[in-house]
Amino acid sequence: MIDIVSSSENKGRLSPSRSPETMQRLKTTPFHERASALMQGAEWRRWGGYQVASCYEMIPDREYYAVRASAAMFDVSALAKYTIKGNQARPYLQKLLTRNIEKLVPGKVFYSPWCDSRGKVIDDGTVACFSEEHFQMTAAEQGEAWLRKVAQGFDVEIENISDNFGVLAIQGPTSRALLQELVGERISDLGFSEAAHFEVDGLPVWISRTGYTGDLGYEVWVASDRGLELWDKLVAVGAGYALTPAGIWALDVARIEAGLIMLDVDYLSALRAETIGQTSSP
Repeated sequence: MIDIVSSSENKGRLSPSRSPETMQRLKTTPFHERASALMQGAEWRRWGGYQVASCYEMIPDREYYAVRASAAMFDVSALAKYTIKGNQARPYLQKLLTRNIEKLVPGKVFYSPWCDSRGKVIDDGTVACFSEEHFQMTAAEQGEAWLRKVAQGFDVEIENISDNFGVLAIQGPTSRALLQELVGERISDLGFSEAAHFEVDGLPVWISRTGYTGDLGYEVWVASDRGLELWDKLVAVGAGYALTPAGIWALDVARIEAGLIMLDVDYLSALRAETIGQTSSP
């Protein structure tokens, strides 16, 4: 779930259901120090227990247009992240997800929903294959309990790595040229829904050609304790490509244009639907 949480510094414009104490209870991403320094207002959003920028500028139109005209940089570290390992990792994912995981090969990334036994949607996200016994998943919200429930009877190890990595999404028509300057020409060989390990001046990163905007784009993963290094390197090189830090408001607009769905906006999780007055999810 992503919802607005305005800070107490924002001229008292607190959401009625939010408080400064709520802000303090939220976790911050590895890029928070840089993001907060750019905030012209003070409107944040709560996403998966994290505090993320809704927009950096008072009028965020420029953040959206960067997605379509140059490149925008989104902090999407709040995604839930898991590794799935073991000699039955593939059969387990074949049961968990709706995509045919038998076709997922190392270096590729699939998008997939996952459902309950009635076929009702619980969540959606991506799954990447590193090897036959090593996969990595992302999701909109934390759902570790469901993953472990489905894992009963499978020889797999599930690890929640949500806090271990920061993720910056570089989205827009100049994103490839920008990253090529940072990591080399090999980035141009990365096809849609493919991923590989790279280095940015000695800083190890994992880059997938994926995104939530419908435009050319990439998602760059880095160890959380080195997040600020990555931010600074991207901003330094990105100046030549009109890279613009952008908040979740611009990402929302872009994903709607692309026809991409969002949990709790376009559908309700089957785990919660009946408890909040709905009869079912899609």
